[in-house]
Amino acid sequence: STAIIAIADGRKTAEEIINKAKLKLEIPHFENNKQIPRRDLMLKRAKRIEAQKLQETPLNNRQNFNLVSKTLDEKSIIKEANRCLYCDEICNICTTVCPNFANYSYEIEPVKYDLQKLIFTENKYNLVSDGIFEVKQKYQILNIANFCNECGNCNTFCPTNSAPYKEKPKVFLSKESFDNATQGYFMDKDKQTIYYKRNDVISALTAINDIYIFESEGTIISLDKNFKILDVTGNMNRKELDLKIAAKMSIVIIGLRNL
Repeated sequence: STAIIAIADGRKTAEEIINKAKLKLEIPHFENNKQIPRRDLMLKRAKRIEAQKLQETPLNNRQNFNLVSKTLDEKSIIKEANRCLYCDEICNICTTVCPNFANYSYEIEPVKYDLQKLIFTENKYNLVSDGIFEVKQKYQILNIANFCNECGNCNTFCPTNSAPYKEKPKVFLSKESFDNATQGYFMDKDKQTIYYKRNDVISALTAINDIYIFESEGTIISLDKNFKILDVTGNMNRKELDLKIAAKMSIVIIGLRNL
């Protein structure tokens, strides 16, 4: 934990210096493409492999500039590196430290949508580009609101200093609990439609085969599997409507169907 937090602080400090200096420093993103099966990733977490011991210079031989801790040989370095749990692939610590099993892990296929936004004028609409929605991580987390008592354990143990019980999609298992909440997700019994509520506005996304049907405040939008708009009906008496929350719902629905 101490090392991880120190590395994070170093990255944040470097980023702030770069921004204040108004430098355009593009650091290439490293794609590991390890393609390690989920079973193997989880088995790594079930084993405790002893760390390789460093050889230290004796106390009576340190009045010099020699290394106190000697560098490991190549074979030992490979063994030490093999202890890596590949947290960049899958973490799931929050699912194991929760006393109520409120954090749920599920797997998706990475997606990338070129989102469109609808601009309405006199009961007609125009489509404009609205940026990229991309999810690269195969393993996602849901927070089950009915089980979570917000103890903060997942926040304490998260290696990325996140707070899963606050930041992950909060889902409800019953219509009653969803109705009483101010924000969150709920799925119907047929597992075809997911609902999202925020500020008393409820949106719905239905996924059937390769077609999505998104409904928000009376406007109904048909989308293909790549989130391209096929048709728009219903309420046109509005200024605009973006599909960012619909894109998020298309990911959350996968987790709720497997829950």
